[in-house]
Order: sequence, then C-alpha cells, then structure tokens
Amino acid sequence: MISFRSWTEPPYFLLLMGFVMAVLAIGTFRGETSWRTYLSLRESQKVLAHTVNTLSSDISRLESEIARTKSSPEYVHKLLRDKYRITEKGEQMLLFED
Repeated sequence: MISFRSWTEPPYFLLLMGFVMAVLAIGTFRGETSWRTYLSLRESQKVLAHTVNTLSSDISRLESEIARTKSSPEYVHKLLRDKYRITEKGEQMLLFED
C-alpha cells in the first residue's frame, strides 16, 4: 500500500500539480466560461454602457424640451413652424429642395 507521504514527495507531487494545471488551462480556453467569452462579454458591456450614456443624454435633452414647451408659448409656435411646417391661416410656405 502507498502511504500518503509518498504522494507528497517531489516527483509525484509535481506530476499531479502539472496535470491539475493542464486541466485548468484547457478548461479556461475551451470551456463554456472561456477567456474568449469573458472578453466578448466585456466588449458587450462597454457597448451597452455607451448606449446607456447616450440614451440618458437624450432623455435629459427631451425633458428640457418638454419643460420649454410647457413654459413658453413662443417656443411652441416656433417649433410648430420650423419643425412641423404648420402655417397660420392665409399664409403660404415655399419649400426649396437642395
């Protein structure tokens, strides 16, 4: 029978540790949670963080525009004329194409 002490002697211990390290290395590069998957998820996280920042700034801009339309009838009038091309009664609009 092999005693416990014989497995901890340098040749067997080094072979066992080498095998464990090889299994862990292979699992890291080929497993379901591989290094490539991690890098791909990090890239997705960066893209999503950028999208969240862009949408947050859009929300802020739209909230300020809503506040301006609620507080300023002149701004509403300008917005209707410029953006939606609504004219007053009896008024004609000429549009030029580029």
